[in-house]
Amino acid sequence: MRAFVQGECCNAQPGDECLFSIRGSSACLVLARSRRCRWFEEAVLPLAARNPSERIRRLYPDAAEAYRKLHRELDGIINPEPTRFCSCGNPLSKQKRLCQACAKARKKESTRRRVTKHRMAVLCNASVEKSIEKPQ
Repeated sequence: MRAFVQGECCNAQPGDECLFSIRGSSACLVLARSRRCRWFEEAVLPLAARNPSERIRRLYPDAAEAYRKLHRELDGIINPEPTRFCSCGNPLSKQKRLCQACAKARKKESTRRRVTKHRMAVLCNASVEKSIEKPQ
């Protein structure tokens, strides 16, 4: 866990010092005191879970498990929601159903169908009007 914190936390300094100190203490809450650190929970752990680096992927499970053993109530933070993917395979951002490329293609298809439907309605109305006019 020590290697993970020192390698990934931007506030970690040599000698278990921390730039994100609370109440004037410069000791790292996670390493020196085994206490909860808001910065570590909100910034370091969620980002490390999605880090593509091989080294981080090796260190993350052990560090997350050690932190979880210390603080049992953090399951939602340490195990973030899995990344959702579009049908084309691109990752989706929050509150999106389609990626930008698929959304553009879907809008184009929807517009094409709407315009075709409108044109067919206009043609049908014109032919009905002509057929009504002819018998006279």
